Formats: sequence, C-alpha cells, structure tokens
Amino acid sequence: MSVSYRIGEVARLTGVSVETIRYYERRRLLIAPPRTDGGFRRYAPEVVAEVGFIRQAQALGLTLEDVHQLMNGHKHRGPAGCRRVCDLLDRRIIEVDSRIAQLRTLRKTLAAHLSSCTRALGDSPNPECPTLQSLGRVQI
Repeated sequence: MSVSYRIGEVARLTGVSVETIRYYERRRLLIAPPRTDGGFRRYAPEVVAEVGFIRQAQALGLTLEDVHQLMNGHKHRGPAGCRRVCDLLDRRIIEVDSRIAQLRTLRKTLAAHLSSCTRALGDSPNPECPTLQSLGRVQI
C-alpha cells in the first residue's frame, strides 16, 4: 500500500490551512487527488513538496498565476523553462521597482505632513492640525 495523506495531514506538514489546499486545487495549482470510498481526499507525498514550492514562490512576491506558470516550467526543465522563469522574475522586479517608487513618494508626503504638524504644535499652544485641515478640503 502506497503512502498517502489526508488533507489535514498535508496542511499540518506544510503549514497552510485546509482551505488553502482546497483553494490551490480550485486554482489548478494542485491536481485534485483521488478520493476514498468515504469521499476523503488522499494526497500523494509529492503534494507536500508542491505546496512548499507554491509557498516559496509566493514568498518571492509572485502571484498565483505566476506560480502556475512556474510550476509548468518546473516540470519542463531546460532552457525554455529557465527563460520562462527569467521572464517572470524580470516582470516581478519591474513591478517591485514601481511599487518602491510609489512608496518613496508616499513617504515624502507623510514626512511633509509630519513636519507641518510638528511646526504647528511648536508655533501655537492650541493649533489646528494642518493635515486634518488639508484632508478635510473638498477638491472640485
């Protein structure tokens, strides 16, 4: 008899929830496993590694669509699979760089608001908060 796991065992071994495993199945990241006569899913040991792969790819900030493509590339090793991975990672780096630029702009805005609030507190014993005033202005 070959080794197989119930969904709760896979969840425990991989550190994800049972619902996450079901979600991965719905997204076709995991192949739906065979079921027992009682309707219980029975997962092959390889599924533990596949869930680990998904989690590690997500830790790199990849989307589940990216992960799906990577998993297909993972099955097709060699130059074509590696090029696919390079393209995905290159796209992700571009997205991260864009997000970093947005966060830098946000940080400058927050710092400017902090500075104006600090100045207002230093200039008057009972100041109006300039940030609250600017947020309350209606832009038409």
